[in-house]
Amino acid sequence: KNTINTMVDQLSSFAEQVTRVAREVGTEGQLGGQARVRDVDGTWRDLTESVNEMAGNLTRQVRAIAAVATAVTRGDLNLKIDVDAAGEIQVLQDNINTMIANLRDTTLANKEQDWLKGNLARISGLMQGRRDLDDVASLIMSELTPVVSAQHGAFFLAMAAGDSEEVGPDNGEAGAYELRMRGSYGYSAGSMPTSFRPGETLIGTAAEEKRTIQVDNVPPGYLKISSGLGEAPPAHVIVLPVLFEGKVLGVIELASFQPFTHIQRDFLNQLAEMIATSVNTISVNTKTEKLLEQSQELTEQLRDRSQELENRQKALQASNAELEEKAELLA
Repeated sequence: KNTINTMVDQLSSFAEQVTRVAREVGTEGQLGGQARVRDVDGTWRDLTESVNEMAGNLTRQVRAIAAVATAVTRGDLNLKIDVDAAGEIQVLQDNINTMIANLRDTTLANKEQDWLKGNLARISGLMQGRRDLDDVASLIMSELTPVVSAQHGAFFLAMAAGDSEEVGPDNGEAGAYELRMRGSYGYSAGSMPTSFRPGETLIGTAAEEKRTIQVDNVPPGYLKISSGLGEAPPAHVIVLPVLFEGKVLGVIELASFQPFTHIQRDFLNQLAEMIATSVNTISVNTKTEKLLEQSQELTEQLRDRSQELENRQKALQASNAELEEKAELLA
């Protein structure tokens, strides 16, 4: 009889504790509850521990999900749910982690695009209204080089062969030109040539082949980046042709200790197109201004010549009139 009463008391206590835990978790939403059944052994103790383990696992899983969800609402997308789970809880955990990863990728992509578009607009605004190519070349180097985390930069303009200051290949059949440095960043005077022919070095090759050249693991002796404390070779170099409607207008070379990222390369390609448009506009305007000056000089010369001829004609008429008067007197 005592044994039966003890079993009934244990069953009643177990049922009461399990009901309490179930109510706290399922109805009240209160996690962390544990069943406390005293003086039990064997099967009852195993059942109590199983209930507590189930409640503890659910508590850890839900709290882990809640902690990550709270971090996401604060903008922290670097966390992930990592708890032992199975079944639908595991599916939920995987789905939330995938959602966070997608959100992180989307946020990064948007941030990169904002960086790209913002810097394109900023540099474009700085170039507007400028009419001197050397001024534009210096501006581009001072703004572009640090924005892509490079330590060395050089801007070469394609100038017609000879002593001409005309941008782009000449109009001859050969289309001869040379690439002359017109702007630089981190450049040590005398440390490298300042002009190249098409096909000569990476700079001339990029111009001749009209394609971007990227070199990683730059070989020793190619280039050195210097500062007041010392010098070291860069690890990565990118050389971009500046093309306008298929015509070579220049070449940009950048060197960095760090690799150029995908978004930086996209930025450089888009900026090279923008620079080409600006250089072409300045070049065309310069040619137009020179033609206008020549036209004005020619007009002035024609005006002076016309005035001179008019004065001579008047003098001749006066001389003829004087001769006629003398002829009449002699008659």
